[in-house]
Parts: sequence; structure tokens; C-alpha cells
Amino acid sequence: MQHDPIADMLTIVRNAALAGKRSVRVPYSRLKHTIAQKLFQAGYLAGVDLAERGAKKEIVVLLKYEKRRDPYARPKSAIHGLERVSKTSRRVYSGARAIGKPRRGIGTYLLTTPKGVLLAEEARREGVGGEVLVAVW
Repeated sequence: MQHDPIADMLTIVRNAALAGKRSVRVPYSRLKHTIAQKLFQAGYLAGVDLAERGAKKEIVVLLKYEKRRDPYARPKSAIHGLERVSKTSRRVYSGARAIGKPRRGIGTYLLTTPKGVLLAEEARREGVGGEVLVAVW
């Protein structure tokens, strides 16, 4: 059985958003930190920080919620869905012209490209394709 740390990070963030948490800590890796920064740049997260616990680094992800009219209602997360597209068992690649949008255009994809991790819009603008890592809506 193989371990997928990116899918673990996405599950931690998705579960925290469903539970209404304000922040969550994820074990650090450079790729996970870049993915979190891109989600922040796209407007799905309220912030991304780094924290150290002893010798271990962690990514502190601040979740973003929509404004509530009813103060007793459950907060609605800015992330409605977060999904790992390319997995260890099935890699998904897309060319620059073939990059679509998930959920009928509501969300975006994150891709690893020769120019680094890019949002789908950035990859189209740059004219590069790559491995589709994450779908978020």
C-alpha cells in the first residue's frame, strides 16, 4: 500500500472545513506548502503560515468562510469541494489547450508544470501543461 501525503493534506483541510474549524495544521513539505499558497491566491483560504514544533515544521492553514446572515447558522466554507485528481495509481496529464474547469466552470485545477505549481488559468496564460494535481470548487 502506498502513502499519498498530498491526498492526506486535502482530506485534513476538507474535514476541517466541514467541521467549521478556523485553522488546521498539516505536516510540512515544499509541494504541500506551494499548493496551500496557490489555494490562498485563488481565494479559497484565508491564510497560510509556517510553524515549527521542535524540529518539525508544519503548515498552518487558515480556512475561509462566507459571511453569515444568521448568527446561529453553520458557517459555509469557501471550499465546497477539494479532490485529488492525479493519484499514484492513475496519473492525469493535460496540455495547455486542454485544461478544463471542474464542476461546470465553478472551480479550478492546480497543475505541476515545468514552471512550477500553477493554477489552471495561469497555466493557460503561460501556455504550459502538466500533471493535474488538485480540483477545487
